[in-house]
Amino acid sequence: MVDSAVREETKRPAAKEADLYSWARRQAELLRAGRLSEIDAQAIAEDGLDLAGLGALDAEDAHNALVAVKGVGPWTADVFLLFCLGHPDAFPAGDVALQEAAKLALNLKRRPDAERLERIAERWRPLRGVAARMLWAYYRGVKARAGMALADGSR
Repeated sequence: MVDSAVREETKRPAAKEADLYSWARRQAELLRAGRLSEIDAQAIAEDGLDLAGLGALDAEDAHNALVAVKGVGPWTADVFLLFCLGHPDAFPAGDVALQEAAKLALNLKRRPDAERLERIAERWRPLRGVAARMLWAYYRGVKARAGMALADGSR
């Protein structure tokens, strides 16, 4: 099981914008390493959730099925749908880097919260997942971030 320090780290965004990228990167590392799934795997098994079947559902129904599992929050659900199942309409509106990218790309005065970003993203249905990836790429370019290395060592 995952220790409490890691569990806390997955819940708490960094306080400073300069730390947002590091925090988001750590979240991705934990997800890639399977650490987040360790937290929720028992609950998912107990609920009998068909993870493979989620891909056949629309994004909202799949999201709702995942967040109904104790310990699975909206961000985890949407990131799982987007990166693990390749759901084209999954959109993690609670992702801070995605919110900041939307602020920059759309010339907004303030970074939108998850609720506002959900409303903005409605126009991108049924391909909000593609929009999310484009916004993250834009954020990476604007902030001149190197990004995470892929499994093969490339970026």
